[in-house]
Amino acid sequence: MDFSELTAAERKVWEAFSTGALVDLRELEAGQREVRGAVVAALALGARPDRELGAIPALNVAGARVTGQLQLGFASVEHPLMLQDCDFDQAPDLYWARLDFLRFVGCRMPGLRASHVQVARHLQLSSSVFTGEVRMSGAKIAGGLLLDQVELHGPDKALVAERLEVGGDLVMQGAKVTGGLRFFKSTIGGNLSLDDLTVAGEGGLALGADSVTVAGAVFCRRARITGELSLRHARTGGAVTLSASELSNPGGVAMRADRADLEGGLWLGVPSQGGSFRAQGQIRLVSAHVGRGLTLAGATLENPGGYALLASAAVIDGGLDAMGLHTTGGVNLSDSTISGLIRLDGAHLSHPGGEALKATRLTANSALHCAGGFRADGLVWLSGSTIGGVLTFHDAILSAPGQTALRTRRLRVPELVLRWREAPQGLVDLRFAQVEVLRDDPVTWPAEIRLDGMTYESVEPILDAPRRLRLLERDHDGYRPQPYEQLAAVCRRLGNDDDARTVLLARQRKRMAGRAFAVRLWGLLQEVTVGYGYRPMRAAIWLVLALSIGSFEFSRHPPTPVGAVKASSFEPIAYTADVLLPLIDLGQEKSFEPQEVNRWLTYTLVAVGWILVTTVAAGVARSVRRD
Repeated sequence: MDFSELTAAERKVWEAFSTGALVDLRELEAGQREVRGAVVAALALGARPDRELGAIPALNVAGARVTGQLQLGFASVEHPLMLQDCDFDQAPDLYWARLDFLRFVGCRMPGLRASHVQVARHLQLSSSVFTGEVRMSGAKIAGGLLLDQVELHGPDKALVAERLEVGGDLVMQGAKVTGGLRFFKSTIGGNLSLDDLTVAGEGGLALGADSVTVAGAVFCRRARITGELSLRHARTGGAVTLSASELSNPGGVAMRADRADLEGGLWLGVPSQGGSFRAQGQIRLVSAHVGRGLTLAGATLENPGGYALLASAAVIDGGLDAMGLHTTGGVNLSDSTISGLIRLDGAHLSHPGGEALKATRLTANSALHCAGGFRADGLVWLSGSTIGGVLTFHDAILSAPGQTALRTRRLRVPELVLRWREAPQGLVDLRFAQVEVLRDDPVTWPAEIRLDGMTYESVEPILDAPRRLRLLERDHDGYRPQPYEQLAAVCRRLGNDDDARTVLLARQRKRMAGRAFAVRLWGLLQEVTVGYGYRPMRAAIWLVLALSIGSFEFSRHPPTPVGAVKASSFEPIAYTADVLLPLIDLGQEKSFEPQEVNRWLTYTLVAVGWILVTTVAAGVARSVRRD
């Protein structure tokens, strides 16, 4: 290039290159600030004005208007390129270029073509405005990629940086984006900083980071993202933090992190950090691995008619803190494994007619707290789960009118607390649950319950049998023997044998209530005489009564001696006992014949004796067998 053809602005840039001094053109008139892209490229590619000894050449320009295209495609540039507050007529072309250091700060350009660019140090685009697509697919940056405070406006995709490799941090703090961001399969050696980011993806994919690998943490605090945030198969060494952010994709997926490996944990709600997390659309963590815990404290998730949080088959190495969580839509933790404490205290999960909390086959190594004002509008479903600590519903509210409010079929838990703030609205299904300690409150017993197959070692508070039986009478399935036998076993274990017999007697009454008439009649006899074997003193009372009546009557009208027997050998009590008890032979009945007036009394005593013996035998056998 002929040096004599340079404009005054270009001459300043040319002369300052050898020392890297700043050329500030911002105070010049607009027409005097033009620098051709070809001039910039010529300096970058080898044109050399005189150098001062020891100086480091660099292009350092502020306020220029770069006309024509800055074409550095496939070029190798050894010196730093630093442009500030510059305007570009055309999108610079850095395709497959090799650069030492590139900084475009506060610049305005209609896009950037930088796919497969290689930068030996930093690439900085801070505070710049791009009105067209920025392409950085396959780029390799040894240092950091600085996009803080940039504005990206693309018709569809604002930034395409798939397979990007950044040795340091990737920073987009305060960036404003219209269109989508694409970081698929990218690798970031430091942190990914997205604090205060605003993305308007218009309902599509707003930020795609599938299969991205971040050695450090992901900071996305106070962000506003419209469209889907996707982190499928992503791997992060540090925490992923979205505290005080808002994700909006109504009717779709707000955040997708299926099969992601987030080693430092996932923070979706920490009100103390300046506001609560909010998502319109589903949060998906299907088969994800979250290290050091998942935090949803104070968050608001909205996905009406579906699951607001879908975290089935997830593995959380740590706790789940969802205190104060509010959802419109259900929470699904089915088949997940959570090693730490699960806290839903004060949470409000709303999915009327559906599953407010589905945690079937959940493995929780610690406790599950649905207490402290926890509220579920819809089914709480914990069937098949194993919980290592206490499962508590203390001061909770369950509401599913006309449906099932709680289902814990085959749940295994050492301690179950069912002390609700008020009686649940809806059926409580505890069938086949295995509990060591059951704590409840008669004041808030549900109107309908299912207890068949449920086992427990002890129960608190300790109530007398009649009060405990009131709960069993509310069983939705009607009479089932196992709940009665279970309660009787606990009473015996606590040393309350009388209560155990009362429970078993109530069980037998329920059992007989649905039988045929003849069986019910036989049962009535057992009930009246011996209380089905659980009230043996009744037989003694009947026996004493019959013995007294017979002895009194036979003493007034002694029977007639048979053969050579002397009348003086008659004993009214012994004779009555001999007649009354069929298995005892005292010789009196054979020796005396009752008079006509007492013949029917004798027959009656014989019948009473046989009835007492058979009912006592049946009742005692039943009692021994059940015990």
